[in-house]
Amino acid sequence: MVINNLCNANCNELTDNLALASKENVALGGIVTLSEARTTKKGLPCGFVTIEDFNGSGRLALFGEDWAKWQGMLQEGYPILVRGKSTQRFRNSDVYDFKVSDIKLLQTVRDTEIQKITLAIDSNDINENLVTDIITLAEENKGKVELCFQIIDKEHNTKLTMRSQTQGVDLTRYFMRYIEQSEQIEYHIN
Repeated sequence: MVINNLCNANCNELTDNLALASKENVALGGIVTLSEARTTKKGLPCGFVTIEDFNGSGRLALFGEDWAKWQGMLQEGYPILVRGKSTQRFRNSDVYDFKVSDIKLLQTVRDTEIQKITLAIDSNDINENLVTDIITLAEENKGKVELCFQIIDKEHNTKLTMRSQTQGVDLTRYFMRYIEQSEQIEYHIN
């Protein structure tokens, strides 16, 4: 869920730093599947990390201070979100490097950066069963994420957005599975 809503790149795009350079700030997430600590020819620490998501895998190379700073987050099996930017290695160069600016565990990102979920529902799809299901779902998954509803009237081309003033939710797997499997509900995060 975090990967689908907060990331603008896939792990397999790490093989093309030039393409990543077209994005102002890159955010990608996945699971660390391989983490190798090494030493450069000059004796400085470095590391090579493979990250995998639903679209494939990519490899990060971190050197010196960057490796020392981030290696604790780059352990095999850790689900992470990586933010960074791809820039030219030298001025007027065709060689680009991906520079990491931040790495966080996906759980931390989910808990601290997702503030609101909006459930969009067509007014014609609203019925007693759907309302009861949503109320029960919200009650069983209380949390800090703001819960909003957007009621869409396609016939009159209008939308009404409302915020729950009493109920926040936790975006648990159960909650998200229900929302994603419901044909009547679309959702937007943040």
